[in-house]
Amino acid sequence: MFRKLIRRLSDRRDLSLDKMWFLQDGGARLAESRLDTLVKKSLEELGTNGITVLRSNVPPEICDDVVRDFRNYCKGHPESENFKDQHSLYERLASLHLISEAARRIAFNPSVAKILEAAFQKPFVVVGSLYFDKGSTQSIHRDTPAFFTNPLNHYFGVWTALEDIAPGTGPLVYYLKGHTVAPDEDLIRNASINSQNYFKVVVDECRRSGLELVEYYPKKGDTLIWHPALPHGGAPIQKPGVSRRSIVFHYIPRGVSIYGANVFFDKQANLRDTANYKTIRYENYEAIDQGQPRFFHNRYEGNFDEF
Repeated sequence: MFRKLIRRLSDRRDLSLDKMWFLQDGGARLAESRLDTLVKKSLEELGTNGITVLRSNVPPEICDDVVRDFRNYCKGHPESENFKDQHSLYERLASLHLISEAARRIAFNPSVAKILEAAFQKPFVVVGSLYFDKGSTQSIHRDTPAFFTNPLNHYFGVWTALEDIAPGTGPLVYYLKGHTVAPDEDLIRNASINSQNYFKVVVDECRRSGLELVEYYPKKGDTLIWHPALPHGGAPIQKPGVSRRSIVFHYIPRGVSIYGANVFFDKQANLRDTANYKTIRYENYEAIDQGQPRFFHNRYEGNFDEF
């Protein structure tokens, strides 16, 4: 029914709509593959449910080191006070990994690296990171516009709990299997879709389809990887003053171009099919050069200016 209602523009000829290989052919190629058991299971879950969880993936001491590095960064940067609440909890800090070796150890976690490289069939590049001291309280959204890749949706978000996440702290929430409704390859060619209604269309389809809205309560060191089109957000904080420390990394395949929401919603924008950024190399891995860490306020509607 949704597809029948779409009013299309002419195709964006410079945008590839090819899905990542393991999402093609109904998962047939993945089923026939001889991948490592963990990798294959994770990719199957990403294709079916839109998420996969790696339990006890990051050692507790690394989680503690990331929190320590964040606190030390705040002590040396007075502007952090503008992002601290009355309970001494901070809002989001982008790109902590640029100055924190502990954060980079999470970014380049061996299990995550194996899964991403298998999914991309090439090395990955870290786009950026977000450290959260407390719940984001962000509305349900897809990351597709903010991480607009060519090919479309060749991207992953990876969320790691830096402490046990308790009820009432504004947990991560997501629509299970929400990646299966309102396909982005249709939305991006729909003349009526814009930055004001994109998220509403996605959420309305999730609700119309009766999809379950899950509140996620991981243990310290658990890692969640989500499908590029999974609708997710932050639940309201019911216990102010209680932390929800976590760190998110975003990844794309090496050599793939990436744009922001302004280009996603510009139907006439010209797109490159090669890298449009500079990277920093850390031994065997690369990250986009974001300059330096930067604080942002947690906003209910989108944070499209972070990258």
